[in-house]
Amino acid sequence: MTKSGRPLDRDSMNDAAAPHGSFEPKVTDAAKCMNVGFSLTIGQASSFSHSLQCITLTVRCGSVSLFNMMSNSERVNVPDTLSIRNLTWDEFVPNFNAHVPTAFAQDHSYALSDALSEREKEKMALLEARLGKPFELCLGVFDAENRFVGWSWGKQESKSTFNMINSAVLPEFQRQGVYSKLVRRVLTEAKTQGFQVVYSRHCATNNAVIIPKLKAGFLISKFELSDTHGVLVHLHYYTNPTRRQVMDYRSGQRSLGKDLEQLFGKA
Repeated sequence: MTKSGRPLDRDSMNDAAAPHGSFEPKVTDAAKCMNVGFSLTIGQASSFSHSLQCITLTVRCGSVSLFNMMSNSERVNVPDTLSIRNLTWDEFVPNFNAHVPTAFAQDHSYALSDALSEREKEKMALLEARLGKPFELCLGVFDAENRFVGWSWGKQESKSTFNMINSAVLPEFQRQGVYSKLVRRVLTEAKTQGFQVVYSRHCATNNAVIIPKLKAGFLISKFELSDTHGVLVHLHYYTNPTRRQVMDYRSGQRSLGKDLEQLFGKA
């Protein structure tokens, strides 16, 4: 728990983040908790490829020996004994703090608060207070014995955008479809609330999280060089199907077409 009463600001299946003193969204839904290290590389032949809708590149996953890519038919389904529950902040924080050391054991980011003066921290706290009380989602994954085995935490970033800040699945429950189920649950909750976009940031080589999110309908929107986390990839999920089609058009995956001509005033 940090001085501000908020947990470590990470989002991963284990991607980077660190303690912070005020509102400080960090890397999102990643996968160190997956304990894998294979890379998202360009133009490398392998057994898996994924066409990215947001950039005109075909990205292929390399180093498959580090992570045995299984087909959908080979993947283990989420056990019926696992359940995902909505938690209050007070319920979520103790469980989160108890399992973060395991999920983020190999984290190499640094905490922004460690680089700030006390005056800078005070100003950031005041800025956070001005944001009011945005919508926040705390999900916990529990097994049949009611043990906390995974989570997803996110919050409203603007009137239209929900930021998936931190997600993780404990090692013994990985590769069973739990993370994908968490993502689907977050998308359902975000759509119900009326968000236009669900947004996350990940280490650029974190295929274990990037690939499931691409399969769930997320799009690569941009890359970032972060002082705290290094090279990050940004993913966006559009709840509005027209906006998704526009992204395909912007990336060169499709022509404008009659269905979008009216939107662009060209009909």
